[in-house]
Amino acid sequence: MRPVNSFQYFQTAMQSPYGGKAASTAQAGQSLAGLLAGGADAGTAAGPAASTQVVLSADARVLADFAGKGIAMTMRRLDAPLDASQSPAVADPSVTKDDFERLLAQLSATQQEKNQIQAGLDTDRSGNISRDELLKGLAATNGATSGSQTSQALLHLMDRNGDGNGRVDAQEFGGFTAAFLDAEKRA
Repeated sequence: MRPVNSFQYFQTAMQSPYGGKAASTAQAGQSLAGLLAGGADAGTAAGPAASTQVVLSADARVLADFAGKGIAMTMRRLDAPLDASQSPAVADPSVTKDDFERLLAQLSATQQEKNQIQAGLDTDRSGNISRDELLKGLAATNGATSGSQTSQALLHLMDRNGDGNGRVDAQEFGGFTAAFLDAEKRA
C-alpha cells in the first residue's frame, strides 16, 4: 500500500476560508522529524534576521484557526488507515518543562527563544506545557497577537526548521505541532 500524507489528503478535501484550496509546497511525507533527521534541506541554521517579522501563509492560518478551536492539526505519514487504537489516549496531555526544553533544543531554539516560548506558553505557571496551552499559543500566532514576542519566537522557530523564507506554511506549522504531540506521548 502506498503511504499517504494525512495533511495533504486533508488539504485536498477542504476549502480554505481564505479563498481557494489550501495549498502546500511541501513534498509528500516530509515532516519536521524528517527535516531534523537530515531527510531534506532544513533551511539555514540562522533563519531570517531576528528583527524580521515572520507571518503565516493562508494554509497555516487555517491551522492556527483550528488550534484556536482546540483542534491540533499535525503532519503525519500514514502507511495504513488510522483508527482510534493507533493513537493512545494521554491521561494528562502535557509536556514537562525538561521535555519541552529538550524539544526546543532539538529544534535549535536559541536560549532567548526557549525562555520566551516557555514563559509565554506556560500560562498557569505549572512548569509543564499542556496541550491546551500549546493550542492557545499556536492560535495566537494568527491575527492581532501574531506580533507578540511569544508568537514571533514560535514562528521564527517553525520557519527556521522549515525553509527559512519568513513565512510559516502548513507543513512547518503542523510539523511543530506533531513534534510537541510526540514529546507529549513520551511524557
